[in-house]
Amino acid sequence: MWQIASDFITFLGWFWQNLGAIWNYVISPVKYVFTFVKSFFLSALTPPVPAEEIWVFPSNVLAVFNAISYWSVIISVIAISLMLIFSFYIIKQFLKV
Repeated sequence: MWQIASDFITFLGWFWQNLGAIWNYVISPVKYVFTFVKSFFLSALTPPVPAEEIWVFPSNVLAVFNAISYWSVIISVIAISLMLIFSFYIIKQFLKV
């Protein structure tokens, strides 16, 4: 009898000590959904950021790339070579099936 009472009192002590953590585990999916919905509507109703503010590079970075001769040609060659490599990879994957 006393062992059962001792176990029950020990369980109640553990329960009250961890009640906050248990409550956080139970309520966390609900908090996640409400936080997601709130942030979704806040971001959906705000005006978009202009592209000029996103793609602004410092002048020292632009000076480095402007100092490279034929930079636009080099970028074009790199882009075409990557496109060819990925297209050959995709064709190889299709032919494997």
